[in-house]
Amino acid sequence: MAVSKIKQIQGLTGNCWQLQASIVNSKIMRLVYVPMSKDTLSPIDFVQRRKTFLHQLKNAIAVFPSAPVAPRNPDVHHPYRQESNFFYLTGFEEPNGIVLLVPQSKTPFQMFVQPRDKTKELWEGKIMGSHGAK
Repeated sequence: MAVSKIKQIQGLTGNCWQLQASIVNSKIMRLVYVPMSKDTLSPIDFVQRRKTFLHQLKNAIAVFPSAPVAPRNPDVHHPYRQESNFFYLTGFEEPNGIVLLVPQSKTPFQMFVQPRDKTKELWEGKIMGSHGAK
């Protein structure tokens, strides 16, 4: 089976999906929608999305917080899923972040992220921090 072209679709909430179709003898055998990850998108895609959004924003500001961590119990968290609009504009997949978009500013896009913490990283995995978010 060969996989046909991948088509990017934007949903109403700003979600990004890949449409994958398996085609055999010119007939669609399987059609699957798969959530896109930052690995399937280039940084240029996110820059272009921010430019488009800022152009439409005009004389207003926008603030997007990242999704909170959802604890399952005191020791375990549910798998983390970034807030759709935050991910759509940044591609950043860590909690405790805020995006500030101000079209009239010298720096129209600002992102605030959690700092690196070596102790926390031992238990929860690597934290990108401000250097990794660039």
